[in-house]
Amino acid sequence: GALPPSVVPPLELLDRGEVVLQTRRSIDRVRDANRRPVGPAFLIIGAQKSGTTAVYEYLHQHPLVLRGARRESHALDWRWDAKAKTLEEKRSACVDRFFPASKLRSHPSLLCGDSTPSYLLHGNLVLPRLQEVMPWKPKVIVCLRDPVARAY
Repeated sequence: GALPPSVVPPLELLDRGEVVLQTRRSIDRVRDANRRPVGPAFLIIGAQKSGTTAVYEYLHQHPLVLRGARRESHALDWRWDAKAKTLEEKRSACVDRFFPASKLRSHPSLLCGDSTPSYLLHGNLVLPRLQEVMPWKPKVIVCLRDPVARAY
């Protein structure tokens, strides 16, 4: 059936001569490029064997969700570049290195995410870095599991 009116996005008319960028997934206006933060829109963290890989794979079945360079980037813990001093250097070492930054800059309708379950264990290290290099506050998806049920 048809979507209810509240779900259907409003129709937007292009200006005469306006340029659009098209991928097989999306059509974006050139004027909208760089209007959205470049980096992960979500982080998946969690306990061992709690389904983080499954959640990551389910989310990446959506055509507008891109994969990063690796599933467990560890960009905010042991792959953190301690030599980077300025915010720009830190963001480049963290975001540009592990996520499809150029695609995200030019196609604001695309999203990407990270699944590094061990961030759950290193909150004292990860949270300050996350706040510094990703101030847009990506959604954090936490997967947990009953440890007693896992033991059997």
